[in-house]
Amino acid sequence: MVSKKDSILALLKSSEPTMVAAGLNLTGPAKPGEDEADITFEGELGEVVLKLEENILKILCKKNDGDFRTVSQTLFDYEDENWEARDTKSVANEVAESISSFFGTELIYDSTKSDKTTKNKNLTPELEEFLQSGKKKKSKRESTISYEAENLAHRMENIFPELKGELDKNIEEYEMFLPEAYFEKLATPLILNAIRKKDRQTLKKIFNAFNIFYDEGPSDIQSLIVVSILGINFVADETLFEKSSEFMSEVLLEAVESVVSFLKTGKGKRQMQIILNPQPYKSKRLK
Repeated sequence: MVSKKDSILALLKSSEPTMVAAGLNLTGPAKPGEDEADITFEGELGEVVLKLEENILKILCKKNDGDFRTVSQTLFDYEDENWEARDTKSVANEVAESISSFFGTELIYDSTKSDKTTKNKNLTPELEEFLQSGKKKKSKRESTISYEAENLAHRMENIFPELKGELDKNIEEYEMFLPEAYFEKLATPLILNAIRKKDRQTLKKIFNAFNIFYDEGPSDIQSLIVVSILGINFVADETLFEKSSEFMSEVLLEAVESVVSFLKTGKGKRQMQIILNPQPYKSKRLK
């Protein structure tokens, strides 16, 4: 069994390149791995807290003008006898993806060579001290990421190789991006299948995207996620909710619970029928 300190040091080492790219410096605790001590980072763009509660790692982020948000949470069960180095690496990748998406900065996996990473590849006490007191790196400008349905489709195509090119086909067929057709026919079945199998690695990536897009996106993307993709299908099969709830941020979980409860009411069932039986799309090419 790997110690808590060694596990967190390995986590920090793997996620460090993306932290550096975001201009984030380790500010506490002095000795990562101490009990009841959150791992905190600060930079010109904002702050990050990695909070380990029992065997769940929560990733909280805030921009300078905002409040902390739980952008992702994932299993970090280093005490489990089956926990391996690749599991820690997977968690580190999720941390990196969450930071990159939230701040709109470069995503650098540990295996990627970059002149923005520190030259020392081992997270020694000396490197810890450097991260605490070293000079802050120049950060990129505020995020210009658009949290629209088309961008969510891009994320799904990165997760599911079989979706590659389907976004372009959708735009070509409908002369614009029609998310209902893309997700209902193509992406949602793959998402639900991953939930049924409880494919943890895939679910971490899916809900990392859902958590951030729901939190940052407009009302239509929120509705797409909590109603069209998750809510309707969770009403039909409640086991899907049980298998995926641990991957949701607090905000997304609360929203999905509310939608599922509403869709079970008489009014909700009528609304669900409207959603499930939309009027067919009429192409502008048909005159």
